[in-house]
Amino acid sequence: MDTDQILMLTPCVAALVGVLKQYKVPRRHYNVAALAFAAMFVVVPDAVQSTLAAIVVIGLGSVGLYKVSKGDSDASESSK
Repeated sequence: MDTDQILMLTPCVAALVGVLKQYKVPRRHYNVAALAFAAMFVVVPDAVQSTLAAIVVIGLGSVGLYKVSKGDSDASESSK
């Protein structure tokens, strides 16, 4: 895994942990989940890694764009 891949996947792992927050996973599990998500990208073979990374980037990106287009903001929800 090269530096570019690490830089691309770091925010993806953070976003995946953010998804856990939406499902009300207890906070104490976030660190272990982040390590598990990171290991998922590192341990798998290169072909699977590329496909998995593409799925995560496209999925998280499309969810973000959908929320922006609908005017849905998690920040305003969590501050209430």
